[in-house]
Amino acid sequence: MENKNNGHNHVHSHMKTLRKINHLSNAIEIETTYKITINGVKYNTHIMLGNDGALTTHAIPYRTFESMTDLIKALIELYPDEFNPTSNHHHHHGH
Repeated sequence: MENKNNGHNHVHSHMKTLRKINHLSNAIEIETTYKITINGVKYNTHIMLGNDGALTTHAIPYRTFESMTDLIKALIELYPDEFNPTSNHHHHHGH
């Protein structure tokens, strides 16, 4: 996890983020962990999780998602060849 203090955290292979915010003088830390498998294969991609909970990925620039499920569905729809369950090779999309 990288924390560049710009309102979002970067997620890579272990898919774990720690968001730190202050609200009404309360220090809040929210740790989120994702393990994503598609067709039985662990999927790693570059995902950003904002302090507002919005998810973005470099694979679909300029689009945000309210849930990881919606983000993964969009990746499969936009890059169907990368997730073909009958293929012998799996690509991990990320720019």
